[in-house]
Amino acid sequence: MNITHNFSIMNMLYGSVVLSTLAILVAYPIALGVCALVNGIAPSSIAKILKNAIHYMTSIPTVIYGFISVIILVPLVRNLFRSGSGYCLLTTVLTLSVVILPTIILIINLQIEKIPPSIRIGCRAIGMSPASEMLWIIFPAVRNALIDAFILGFARANGDTLIALMVSGNSPQIPKNLFDSFRTLPAHIGIAISTDTQTVIYQSIFLSGLILVLVTILVTILVNILVNILANTISRLKILPLYKHKNDRHW
Repeated sequence: MNITHNFSIMNMLYGSVVLSTLAILVAYPIALGVCALVNGIAPSSIAKILKNAIHYMTSIPTVIYGFISVIILVPLVRNLFRSGSGYCLLTTVLTLSVVILPTIILIINLQIEKIPPSIRIGCRAIGMSPASEMLWIIFPAVRNALIDAFILGFARANGDTLIALMVSGNSPQIPKNLFDSFRTLPAHIGIAISTDTQTVIYQSIFLSGLILVLVTILVTILVNILVNILANTISRLKILPLYKHKNDRHW
């Protein structure tokens, strides 16, 4: 069985990896910014609104995000860029980044809230601005949460089915630009399992599922290797964090 030719497994693997990577690269910096805003940079009233909004986003079903994307974002991308149908990589990335955003924020924010108040009081006492405090004290103190949030955010994006199924266009090809349609492995599983249970196409979903698991494991291993290399470099340079969390496993 020629998997690459018959089922474009490699094309769908490429689509899954590219989508997950772009989605986490869009969502992760926004998540860091939101965490900084709700933990001292924004006024308390705005911070409270942001927190409530993030918690509310977690309760919204994924299909609702997909439906809103289909009726608003797809026509917007199609009319704005005049390229393709709007069911494309760009639309899928933007939608999926919104879906994984609350997960990343809540993981990081949970650890930030565990930092002793005395640390933050000390920062203010020496004249640090809220932004400097977040950049140089708080974020380094919760580096484990930053790593975990990145991995879980990527895994969430890599395994999402509905968003890719609804707005990617589901064309089993390698997207050459942001406006091309494509198909991911989770979307392929969803399509095959709902329409076919007898042919080799149905059998291919088991390989697709295995590949998805292996990709997540590989990314987790690579991220931890990079973090350990960075930790060893910092240790050799004798650069120590100003505050070390008791659960820190890397420094």
